[in-house]
Amino acid sequence: MVAEAPATITPFNPDPRLDVRTALPEAIRLLAARDYVGFLKEFTPPSEAENLGMSIDQMASKLAELPQTSDNMAKLLTILLAIKDQKSTQDPTGTKVTFTLNPPIDDQKEITFVKENGLWYLKN
Repeated sequence: MVAEAPATITPFNPDPRLDVRTALPEAIRLLAARDYVGFLKEFTPPSEAENLGMSIDQMASKLAELPQTSDNMAKLLTILLAIKDQKSTQDPTGTKVTFTLNPPIDDQKEITFVKENGLWYLKN
């Protein structure tokens, strides 16, 4: 008797933050779903939480509770949607990618992703 393969096979889904081209749509997806805690956990650079002396989870929970977070996240979603089809510039080290907003949105002229520990995070 030959063993049968399982009816469903779950494919391996790599972390979308491994590439800035897949990180951007993932950030948009989380913000559009209003998953602010999830967004903050996934896209806050670990170094920022370390500078504040707390874990990413603690920082995300605290930020999500602030009254202005919803407005800030809506603005960020607008910015990310504006740059999703734009070309970016990458620094020589390959750890920083910048998108220029033209025209600026609420005085925001650019948005930057940084690479830490092999993953891309939103810097500003």
